[in-house]
Amino acid sequence: MYKLILFDFDGTIVETGEGIINCVKYAMEKMNINRNLTEEQFRSFVGPPLKNQFMDMFGLSEEEGLRAVATFRERYATEGVLENKLYSGIEDVLKFLKKKKYKLAIASSKPTVFVKQVLNQHNLQGYFDYVKGAASDGSKDKKVDIIRDVLVEANMENHLNEVIMVGDRKYDCVGAREIGIETIGVAYGYGSRSELESAGALAILDKPEDLITYFANTPLRKENIFFKAWRTVYPILIHLASGKVAVTIVSLALFGSFFMPNLEAVYNNALVVTALGGIIALIPCAYLYILDYRKRQRYKVNSDFGRGKTTIGQKLLIIIMAAGVSQLVNLLVAVLNLYMKNGSYKSLMDNVTYGKSFVLMVIIMGIIGPIVEEVIFRDLIFLRLRTYVSFWPAAIISSALFGIYHGNLIQAIYAFTLGLLLAWILERTKDITSSILVHIASNIWALALAELQGVLLTEKYGIVTLFIMVFVPILGLNILRYFSKKGKFVPVIK
Repeated sequence: MYKLILFDFDGTIVETGEGIINCVKYAMEKMNINRNLTEEQFRSFVGPPLKNQFMDMFGLSEEEGLRAVATFRERYATEGVLENKLYSGIEDVLKFLKKKKYKLAIASSKPTVFVKQVLNQHNLQGYFDYVKGAASDGSKDKKVDIIRDVLVEANMENHLNEVIMVGDRKYDCVGAREIGIETIGVAYGYGSRSELESAGALAILDKPEDLITYFANTPLRKENIFFKAWRTVYPILIHLASGKVAVTIVSLALFGSFFMPNLEAVYNNALVVTALGGIIALIPCAYLYILDYRKRQRYKVNSDFGRGKTTIGQKLLIIIMAAGVSQLVNLLVAVLNLYMKNGSYKSLMDNVTYGKSFVLMVIIMGIIGPIVEEVIFRDLIFLRLRTYVSFWPAAIISSALFGIYHGNLIQAIYAFTLGLLLAWILERTKDITSSILVHIASNIWALALAELQGVLLTEKYGIVTLFIMVFVPILGLNILRYFSKKGKFVPVIK
């Protein structure tokens, strides 16, 4: 349970943009800075340390930056500080949080004297147990230092899991993360939703009253470590148990016994067992995903996952990318298999696929299997981990579990590599169908190449083979590179 909530000030508690922007214009005029700034550029002065912002925006030296801040404060101290208004609903939030016995603090890059003056202006000083801002002489204005001062004063520096930050800019997220605490982003302030997402905000709320909803109950992240671990891995146990049930059903149907008579019988019916086990596991796991989705919406924790929508054009590019990347990963697996002389992998695949219909393999290994695995390893395990940690730890842990689940070392390497791509796609698009589509496309492409390898390796189809072996991976990697560029793939949230 959180005990201390740190609030940024400008853009979180009070809408101070008018006064700050007017004072920036005043400083520009006094210092003869002739620049036509856009509204967005003026708004960028709300939140970060002023000296750095003046230096970055106008190319000033540090000395000139300090002079700009001093000039800014000539007007701000008498007029600008009063040019603000309280965000609608924020006082109700503070009343609610105090009623719930939370300790509240201000951690702002604005000088403490101005923060207290504005708090008094709106009669809010009684809600806050601690108020820390920048030093008036500019000696301490970094967010991380200000947050650290609050934690020391509150005796919470050794209880970081009980502290959370609330702010509207990336500087709040970055400063809090340097200390080791998470940030709830508020999109009603001066930072954009995309800025907060890129900065790794734990949750992004659209209006002040959403904070009441968020803190009304213990957030999902505050579950204890043992429950988090259990919640992460038990979907795998459901899948394993479903496989056992499937073996039992197939045994009864074919042999009139609860157990397969021998290992060969298991291999001979492996595709049927896989499909049946997957369908059995899909029912409870899909239900668990729905429950998780509702919790994420309720607590505003990574609530965009499951709401993203990709266009038909994006889906087509994703399919091509999946084919190209999957081909490279399969080439890696083939090389490793030769190097390691691992006969168990080839033997396993031969036993599972030998003599089986290509259409049946596509249905089971190319469609049913990927859907089931995506629901378990991405929609449940990865997204549950994302509730607790940032993208890369969640992607690596979920992909490692995906690899270990496959048992065989060669398959594990393939699954781990593919798992990272699938997690990245889900993170990028927020659309659960996108990772399923990548997995399906990867598996079907691999099955198709395996089915046609006897033809493709003949001299007659040499050009076609060269095209597939070279052009498809290059095209896939370029699509991956395109999507990885900032702003090239913006999810549409429904």
